[in-house]
Amino acid sequence: MQKFSAAHRIVLTVFILLLNGCSNNNTSGSPDVQVNEVSNNTTSYDETIHINNCGGKAESEQIKERSFSSNIEGGIEVGVQQVVQGIISAKYSRARNTSVSHKLVAPAGTNMEFLLRWQEEVHAGNVVVNGSTGTYTVKIPIAVEQVSSQDLGCSGNVPNPPSATQAPINTIPPSPSYAEKLCPHAITQNEVNSFNIGVADVSTVQSYINRFDDGRPNDGGAFLQGTRIPAGVVIATNFDKVNPNKWLDYPVIALVNSGSWGLFQSTGDFTAPNDGACRVIIP
Repeated sequence: MQKFSAAHRIVLTVFILLLNGCSNNNTSGSPDVQVNEVSNNTTSYDETIHINNCGGKAESEQIKERSFSSNIEGGIEVGVQQVVQGIISAKYSRARNTSVSHKLVAPAGTNMEFLLRWQEEVHAGNVVVNGSTGTYTVKIPIAVEQVSSQDLGCSGNVPNPPSATQAPINTIPPSPSYAEKLCPHAITQNEVNSFNIGVADVSTVQSYINRFDDGRPNDGGAFLQGTRIPAGVVIATNFDKVNPNKWLDYPVIALVNSGSWGLFQSTGDFTAPNDGACRVIIP
């Protein structure tokens, strides 16, 4: 009877060990993810859009749209980021399919400037995956309105031509705008688009900033803390060295960034919280 009991205990022990081994394998395959919201607020920002239809024979249309978006930063492994994105998306499932759009129309022979005002909810929080901590940001668009529109006129044309009785007017080159004075070196929209890769590691962000700096010789476009930054420029700066989400408080779009440091496109005027550099966007 004792031999039977001993053998029975051995078999039972082996079974428990095998069961624990299977349990551990399942645990490692399913990461422990915790998502905790720490803040939410409603923000608004302005965006300036130009549609140059000077040579057009018909109306030119452009649709601007904002959709639900989420962003993860910090020490979350690349392999589980997709899982975390899914959990965050499920947490805000009520707004997952939300989008807001506005159609802009530039008549033939015009160079139109439009000012749009966007409103959105911004939710921020912490993510913990198997002990590793990161942060997340969710943006949910609420509304958009067209604040203003104006025809800037086409090169060589006068928006309001003089009457036949007036003497000819000498053509005077237009004075540089504030943006052109602050940021004397230009950057094309195509180059801006090539910078738009999103969140990246420090070395990648630095490589893109180096490319950005190559286009502003002699340190042109450098600005100091407290400078008014206009819409329609790309800036290299750090909005806050402690808070990785501080850039969300400003009317900017992150092109390539690590936290609040990187390259950003301004969509409205604001006061620079730190030193940086800028280049004005051209078509």
